[in-house]
Amino acid sequence: MADAAKSAFEGIFNKTKDLASAAADATKGLASQATQAVGKIIPGHNNVDPNAVPAEGAPANGSADPNAAPSMQ
Repeated sequence: MADAAKSAFEGIFNKTKDLASAAADATKGLASQATQAVGKIIPGHNNVDPNAVPAEGAPANGSADPNAAPSMQ
């Protein structure tokens, strides 16, 4: 009886792991699609690294306009 319960529990656990893994993969795919869609609406959005150090002479706010106000993010 204990072996049957253990086997059933392991089967349920493995199915749950598979389901969680599939859900994580689907979420990654949806996030990627959302990022691409935003990139089409806001050009350059996909290419911005918030941790990047601006090149010498480039405005620190990431704007093409050196007189632009800093981002409030």
